[in-house]
Amino acid sequence: MMRKELNWLGIVVFLIVIGLCAEWKRRALNETGGPLNNSVGLEQAFNSAGDDPTEMAQGFSSEPGPGKAQAENSDKETEAQESQNHQLQSLRRPNPATGAKASSDTFHDPRYPNRLSNSALSVSELSRSESGILLRNALIDTKSNRNLNIPEHLKSTADTRSFLVQSKSKIDRSFRDELEGLGAEVVAYVPNNAYLIQVNEDQFTGIDTFKLSPSVQAAVPFEPYFKLDTDLLDIAVREAPLPDHSFLNLTLFPSAQEPDWEQFGFRPLGRSKSPFGNNVTLEWTGNGNQDWTELARMEATQAIEFYYPRTFANDLARVRLGVAPTALAMALTSARGPANKLVPLS
Repeated sequence: MMRKELNWLGIVVFLIVIGLCAEWKRRALNETGGPLNNSVGLEQAFNSAGDDPTEMAQGFSSEPGPGKAQAENSDKETEAQESQNHQLQSLRRPNPATGAKASSDTFHDPRYPNRLSNSALSVSELSRSESGILLRNALIDTKSNRNLNIPEHLKSTADTRSFLVQSKSKIDRSFRDELEGLGAEVVAYVPNNAYLIQVNEDQFTGIDTFKLSPSVQAAVPFEPYFKLDTDLLDIAVREAPLPDHSFLNLTLFPSAQEPDWEQFGFRPLGRSKSPFGNNVTLEWTGNGNQDWTELARMEATQAIEFYYPRTFANDLARVRLGVAPTALAMALTSARGPANKLVPLS
């Protein structure tokens, strides 16, 4: 009986606390004249405003209640606007990867200096946008008229046959059939609502063939910049040579033919198959005078990344972490005494 009464008492106390919190919130809103109407976010203001940070900061509307509340909030609003101006200016920093000056065409995230974007929207926002195309090295808003500042040596040519084609609605079988009817080979899905395609050479009539299709929202060339792994991209944008005896994994488009790898300064070591095309493992045998980025500009190339040969595993990690016994540590570091016996540390 006592336990049941305690349960009811706990429920009553809980309801009283909820009621007090609601009343406190109501009074706080009445005292400040209502919540701040700051519905325009940092990145939305950056999209809608011009290049002037002062003009952009005007996109942050703040309408507190009349009288005393407005006077009390004025200093805080000034500080908030100054902070926002600083953040807006930081978004237009030069791209260290391309060496380009700050431009209205490209937005950069300091955490990923080589990732290009033509939109101030975040990855999370673009992932929920019907016009977003999310790539490893680029974030593209197909409804934006801004360009990506891609280095010239990592741009595609006018006769490229590889494209990212985005549908106006969710992808279905009819959209795929339409692309194949235009001579395209569908290679892979790309978020959001897009396909990576390559057009057959004998049916290729230009990118406008896809742009004019009623079900296509956008068609974007599949740039060599998009093909490179993150580690390789850092070397490529600096136009630096590959380290000696580097190994690369290269994925070809499904219908592509292998070229003579020797002319690019590589020696083929092995081949394998994947759902997206044939893989070739290459060893760099060239010199600093050879431009290895020709691989990325090659029409047959779909993706390139570093290859790391397999090696025998060891247990040195246990020593580094300090979880190995002293004698085992001596053995792994080859500190052996007479007659090949382990010598414990004193």
